Amino acid sequence: MNKPIIGIIVYRNLGEYDRPYSDYTKLQSVYLKRIIEAGGIPVGNCFPYGVFHEDCLDVCDGFLFPGGSLIESYQIKAIDYAIRNKKPILGICNGLQTIAGYEYIRKKYNYEINYDIIDEFYENGNEFDFLKKVEDHNKLNPFYLSRIEESKHKVLLEKNSRVYKLFKKKYIEEPSLHEYAVKEGIFDENSLFKVVGTYNDETEIVESKDNDYFAIGVQFHIELEPYNKKLFKSFVNSCYKK
Repeated sequence: MNKPIIGIIVYRNLGEYDRPYSDYTKLQSVYLKRIIEAGGIPVGNCFPYGVFHEDCLDVCDGFLFPGGSLIESYQIKAIDYAIRNKKPILGICNGLQTIAGYEYIRKKYNYEINYDIIDEFYENGNEFDFLKKVEDHNKLNPFYLSRIEESKHKVLLEKNSRVYKLFKKKYIEEPSLHEYAVKEGIFDENSLFKVVGTYNDETEIVESKDNDYFAIGVQFHIELEPYNKKLFKSFVNSCYKK
């Protein structure tokens, strides 16, 4: 059986026009390692200067949205592409926030969304009202794996959820390395995603309301702990071409 190709939506370092080598994308090895361990073939989906190209995604069977510090229009468009084409999604930290941005734009435009709407949203002020500043979620900066236990907190799982069925426990302890979180009310009854994991009422996990479609976003860093391999494996398995 051919292994599924997992596109990693690489975030970029914004550069200066007159310094062409200052604008670059980067991809951490830990994400590649987890995809390979789970049986997938990781490829980086790069969008030079933030310009979206849909055909760069066609070859992929599913998409990983990794941690990062920016949410640009091409990332939101990649979420839209994946959902329209029913290609599985796994969002980590900034990846979950990208899903939240997608839902925020849908709500702002009366639950409609397409590439033109996303462009219009960004052209009209590049607002990020769906995020809030939080404290005590990035205790290790810089982060050292040898001190990972200091970065963890408990996440409460909703019993009737895909993640609960995977972990088979009420709470999981996960490393938290973010300074922003999703605001309350972004995911509502009209959203395509539902909140299934929380920490002190803050959104920590969302998943697709469509039980036949694998799309999960987590606010914490599952790639840092081997016991989370089951989530990567479930994601990669969902990416096999039917």
